[in-house]
Amino acid sequence: KYFLSRKFKVAGSDLKRTGVKSPRFEYFRSNSEAVQGAEFVVLATPIDDTLRAAREVLPMTDKGCTLVEICSVKGKILPSLRRVVSSSGRRLLSIHPLFGPSIESFHRMKIAVVTKNRASEMKVARRLLRGANMIAIREEEHDRLMALALSLHHLINLAYAKTLAKYISPSDFRRLSTPNSLLQLTLAEGVLAQNPSLYSYIQIGNEHSRDVVDTFVQEIGMINEIIRSKDRKRFEEFFTSA
Repeated sequence: KYFLSRKFKVAGSDLKRTGVKSPRFEYFRSNSEAVQGAEFVVLATPIDDTLRAAREVLPMTDKGCTLVEICSVKGKILPSLRRVVSSSGRRLLSIHPLFGPSIESFHRMKIAVVTKNRASEMKVARRLLRGANMIAIREEEHDRLMALALSLHHLINLAYAKTLAKYISPSDFRRLSTPNSLLQLTLAEGVLAQNPSLYSYIQIGNEHSRDVVDTFVQEIGMINEIIRSKDRKRFEEFFTSA
């Protein structure tokens, strides 16, 4: 929808036919057909399928084509993709849209551009995603930062929902909730409405998630110890330091 709003001509293929209707959109039955003649090819696949999909479509693209990947975890996939795309003579643009499909406005949408050559990759990104709020992130930094922005957020809300469920139903909780606790429930519901396969990859496929989980468990353990010892002064000191 974004590219159609920018007056691009868009071709696409999917296992399930889209309901998008536009004179500038054409649906194809296969990836190989959809990418022919394209200036940009966006891979919007499950992370596990990204490398396979790239190998499938690259031989069908023109030499000047730019392959765009949008994985939430770059890890070992991005270096492999760079090799595959480079050997084919095409260009690779690695981005991470920092929003979900429910985004209501494309104005200043936030996108991380994962770079090795910042100047050239940012230039391509600005041409493709005009008007977006683009943040350059070095390739080796992306997953570490996403362990904090994604993995920790998902983990907290997953544990929160599991804890609530042991004591109270969501409807009863809503009747008793404060504004802040209702907001936390809404965040947890937002996380739990997502694809568990994608979220399992974000947690387990990101090598930095383990460090973040360990740190989080240490902090929770410290709070648990303080509460069990009934040490209010220590709790207040912990609170203040946070």
